Amino acid sequence: MKPPKNGFKTFGRQCKIRDTKMTLIIGARFKDGVILVSDRKVTEENSGRETWENKIKSPFSIPMFFGAAGYSHKFKQFNRQIIETVEARQRQIQIENIAYEKAKGLGYSEKEKQVQKKQLSNKDIETHTDAGKVNTNVQYYTYTNEMFIKDCGNLVYELCKGRDGIIRPLLDVLFIMSAQPQTPRLHHIGWDGEEAEMDFCAIGSGAEYIENFLRTFWKENMSIEEILKLCYFCIYYVQDLDLDKGVGIEEGKLPNHVVIANNGEFGEYKGIVGKEIETIREVRTEIHKFKEVINSLPFKKANSG
Repeated sequence: MKPPKNGFKTFGRQCKIRDTKMTLIIGARFKDGVILVSDRKVTEENSGRETWENKIKSPFSIPMFFGAAGYSHKFKQFNRQIIETVEARQRQIQIENIAYEKAKGLGYSEKEKQVQKKQLSNKDIETHTDAGKVNTNVQYYTYTNEMFIKDCGNLVYELCKGRDGIIRPLLDVLFIMSAQPQTPRLHHIGWDGEEAEMDFCAIGSGAEYIENFLRTFWKENMSIEEILKLCYFCIYYVQDLDLDKGVGIEEGKLPNHVVIANNGEFGEYKGIVGKEIETIREVRTEIHKFKEVINSLPFKKANSG
C-alpha cells in the first residue's frame, strides 16, 4: 500500500479527508454562576474555506449548554448523536410514566390521552408496565442531570473507541448545567468518558496555549465582566499571536458565550451589548502590549540550517 500524500488520509471509497482539531472553548465558575466562551472559526476539511459559527450548543429545553472539541468529524458526530440520545431517553421516560399511571390507576384528561395515543403505541406501554412498580403514591420519572452526564460520558467513550477496541484522544466535552437548589456547575468529559466537575477548564486545539493564564488569573470571586474579559483575552491571544490557525473570531465580533446564573437565569450576558467594539479594543490592546514584551526578549529562533 502506498503512503498517503500531502497529509491526507485515504479511505475505502477513495474519499480524501484532512481532519484537524480546531477550536477553543473555555468554561469557568465565577461569583454569580458559570460560563462557557468559545471562538467562532470553522475551517472546512477539504477546501480549507473559513466560516464562522456559534460552537456552544443548547438543544434542550432545560438550562444546559455544551461545547465539544476534537477531530472535526468526531465533534460533529457528538453534536448530532447527543440530541438523539437525549430524545430517546426522554421518550423512554415518557413511556415509563404512562405505564406507571396505568399500573396505579391514575387518570389524566382526555386531551392528554389523545396526545399520548399519537405518540405511543399500546405495545410500548404494555412492554414497560414494570415501571409502575414504585412503592409511593405518585412518583414520576424525570431525565436528571446525572443521567445526562452518564449519557455524555458513554457517547464520548464510544466515539473515541476504534474498531480495534483502543480508546484514543479524539474528543472531549465541556458543559454547564443548572443544579437548583445548588449553584450551577461546570463539567468536563475526557476522551475516556470520565467526568469531572471543574472550577475552570479549556478544551480544543488552542487550550494548551492559555492554560497558564487561567491557572494564574482565575479567581472564584470574579465578576461576570472580569471572567468574560479573561476568556476573551485568552481567545484573542491565541488568534493574534498566530499560535493556532484553527482558532479565531471574525473582525468586529466577540467570542460567543452563555451564562447560567446562581439565581437560575441563563443566556447571554446583556451587559456587554453595545460595548463590543470598546471591549475588543481594550482586550486586544493588552495583547498587543504583551506581544511587544515577548518580541523584546533577547532570544532568537534557532537557525533552520
